[in-house]
Amino acid sequence: VNIMTDAEKLISGGSFDSYVVRRKSTLTLDMWHKKKIEKFRNDVDYVTEATILGFTEMVVEKMQKTGLSRAELAQKLGVSKPFVTKLLNGNPNMTIKTMVSIAHALECEMKMVLRRKGAGF
Repeated sequence: VNIMTDAEKLISGGSFDSYVVRRKSTLTLDMWHKKKIEKFRNDVDYVTEATILGFTEMVVEKMQKTGLSRAELAQKLGVSKPFVTKLLNGNPNMTIKTMVSIAHALECEMKMVLRRKGAGF
């Protein structure tokens, strides 16, 4: 599909068609997106955001599986429901202590792994 949203046009600084012309090859939107993401793969801010997003997705999945509401999680953490909502929306100031507290509230452990880039799991 060779379609770009207005937001993607603004981010790229041009249209998908102009990107294709500059590259002198036909790219699908998926290929274009992968090329853009590749530019940020080693960017600390990008990796941090991706890590926080991954963590919050796991928390939401665990909450759904156990039937735990945001209000109940807030109560277990001793914080307000709006604070939990802010955390689950990918709060960029999430600390490791907060992540561990959330894991404990979900009756889970949080493990961190340090591995060589590109080593897989």
